[in-house]
Amino acid sequence: EDAKRDIRDALVPPNYDRSFYQAACASALIPDEKHRRLALSYLAKALASGYVPKQLATDPDLESIRDMDGFRAIQRFHFLAHRFDTQPDSPP
Repeated sequence: EDAKRDIRDALVPPNYDRSFYQAACASALIPDEKHRRLALSYLAKALASGYVPKQLATDPDLESIRDMDGFRAIQRFHFLAHRFDTQPDSPP
């Protein structure tokens, strides 16, 4: 029930990119297929909105969806979209 409340709270307008990521994490914590698919959808929306999670591959909240094909596709998109990003302390 806490996870479901977290999802509702995260999706209150305006839906910022981080809110979609939080909804993805909360959805992934609910142990059923419907919420796993919702988690993928929210994660895709977070990335499409510009959110750049540094912990995408290691966030423990997303453990239940890492084996899904959709997660691997989202992870590839994230990698390709940001592979040339520079670090703040690296030379341009």
